[in-house]
Amino acid sequence: MDTKEILAPQYGEILKEVGTHLSDRKAALLKRTLLITWPVLVLIAGIYVLSDIYNSSPLLAQYPILMTSLGFALFAAAALYTFVTSFTFEIEKHIWVDSYFDKKNLSLDESWNISKKLFWSAIKFRVDIFTQYYLKPFVGVALIVMSWIIWMTSQTLATNGNSSQIMLVSFVGLIAVLIFFFAYGYYLRTKLRYSWFLFLDTYGSSSAFDLQTEMNRLNDISKSDSFKKSLMLTIGADSAEALTRITIGSINAGMSQLGGPARMIGSLLQVYGNEASRQVTTFGNITAQYILYRFARKMLYNEEQVVNENIYRL
Repeated sequence: MDTKEILAPQYGEILKEVGTHLSDRKAALLKRTLLITWPVLVLIAGIYVLSDIYNSSPLLAQYPILMTSLGFALFAAAALYTFVTSFTFEIEKHIWVDSYFDKKNLSLDESWNISKKLFWSAIKFRVDIFTQYYLKPFVGVALIVMSWIIWMTSQTLATNGNSSQIMLVSFVGLIAVLIFFFAYGYYLRTKLRYSWFLFLDTYGSSSAFDLQTEMNRLNDISKSDSFKKSLMLTIGADSAEALTRITIGSINAGMSQLGGPARMIGSLLQVYGNEASRQVTTFGNITAQYILYRFARKMLYNEEQVVNENIYRL
């Protein structure tokens, strides 16, 4: 019997660890969610208030271009702020988990400051990941789709647009492409599940490091079992988030029927609730994947943890 399979962490052990981390970080998760969403919440509240003022004020109604430009500027500023803070928090969530097992008791201010200092290095890292694993396949599929469209157009013109068979094949092809992107997205998320941890564990290292080779070596540990667990945990996290979004959406729809302030409150709750749900489920999934990462390191290097002091010197 394969010893690696016996030593692999089971779902019960993983979920227990996830529950512990979520319980310890629930207040911090809600606090960070508010930090991310507050400009959007203010913008939504402002839209409702200004809408009433706009409808009742002839002065504001005389400057539609100014009001529209101001609205776009505020939206762009809120979007930029949300991206920066959300990405910084993505780094911090991984630091929370890594520092816990590194036995480093970081305060929220310390973990946030480290995340901010890692921001540009992490951006470069994620751009490299996107270029290597997402952009190339996307370009390949786009070229295939464009060739298909050109062929379909030529065939349609040749038959004077009367070929129902061509339309049927085109529809099936479209469905196949959508399924491919959906499946490939989950495959990549599972394949790259250790990338963030490798980034943190090797940051500031002067030794040569090949991310793809290292990920392949770790992924080969208990390959089928570990991949299946990672995939199921990711799908489970996404499903939990989707169900929460449906529930929050239903509450918002009900409050919208009341009109007035209730409609605004429903919109605010939906934005904050959806973001909180996303942050909670992603943090849970990060914790779960880290348990599998520790197991892979244990089997490959005979050590579960590597403490990168370069991170904590930040």
